[in-house]
Formats: sequence, structure tokens, C-alpha cells
Amino acid sequence: MDISSDFYHGSKEYRLNSISRDFATCCAAFGPVIYLSSEYRVAECYGNVHLIKLLGDPEKTIDYNKPISSQTRHARNAIHSLFMNFKWDYDCSENSRDEVERLGRVYGMKTIFDCLYTLNIWMVYGKLTGIEGSGLRDRGIQYGIIDSRRISSVLLIT
Repeated sequence: MDISSDFYHGSKEYRLNSISRDFATCCAAFGPVIYLSSEYRVAECYGNVHLIKLLGDPEKTIDYNKPISSQTRHARNAIHSLFMNFKWDYDCSENSRDEVERLGRVYGMKTIFDCLYTLNIWMVYGKLTGIEGSGLRDRGIQYGIIDSRRISSVLLIT
């Protein structure tokens, strides 16, 4: 994943100076994260578009569309620690999103993301599938920022 790319965030707010996960909704696809898209038109569906620049180690992200066994070493270790913290078993051949969200259904996704944050995971990302990704608003890869300190700049562009 190339974090030097341009990312976009759509918001009802006209001018954001910063973005915080405190305002994220738990009802969104991945849960309470800051959503970004690499597609301007997707962000535009949510309101005023802000150009977002990121700083962060791509090794410390989780690709939700890959099995746990195919994640970076750091992400694999973080997922392992996450499940050990809650004393749950997991299948490393399973889709990462399915396994993480299985734990989230019991403990809440906010708790899961708070734990991943302490394990130095700063972003989850993946393509929504089925009905979840069928509209313009949700097409393409969704990027969910857990650690807002990894957002280096926010610039209103519409």
C-alpha cells in the first residue's frame, strides 16, 4: 500500500483543521474509524471534500481482504496479541476482517480498535463486498484510520 498517495475525506463540516476518531460512528462498515477513500467522487458523496496526507509505516496496517497469515509480520503479531488479550482462538487462514469483527461483535469495535491502537496498528483497509460496496458512496477500497496522529495534513478542496 502506498501511503504517499492522495486520500480524500468527505464531511458535512466545511473546514476541518483536524480529524479525530472521537467523532466516528460505530455503525459504519468497519466501525468507529476515520474513513478515507482514494477516490474523490466517493468522498464527495459524504459532503465537503478534504485532501488528506498520511504519515505512517505501511507495515503497521491491516489489509482486511487478506487472510491473517498473509499480513505483514507486525500486523500478524498485533492480531495474535489482540486475540490472546481476549483469550480467543482465531484461524489465521481466514479473512482478517471476518476474524477481527467476530471479536468486535462480542466486545465492540471501539474496544477492538483501541486495543489495535495500543499494538501500533494505525489503519485498516479493504474493499467492501456484496451489497455493502454496491453504491457510489462505498465503492473502491475504504481506508479506516485508527490513529489520527498519522494524518499529517487536512486541506479543504471543495
